[in-house]
Amino acid sequence: MGKTCVVPECRSGYKNVDMTGITLHSFREEWKGKIPRGGNWKITNNVGICSKHFVQDDFVTECMSSYARGK
Repeated sequence: MGKTCVVPECRSGYKNVDMTGITLHSFREEWKGKIPRGGNWKITNNVGICSKHFVQDDFVTECMSSYARGK
């Protein structure tokens, strides 16, 4: 089973959903309180958040490692 988006009513990652241009990102524990889901739900390896729920500034586009900086 592949990853699915945990945001309520989002169908990204489900069968028969066109994922062209959409990426799924591993879920971070600190995001849990920001997702409006009721009840006790668990974070598993099969859940993530798709790129439709981020703005462009949320993405890191440059490598910040010391190797990339030539150190």
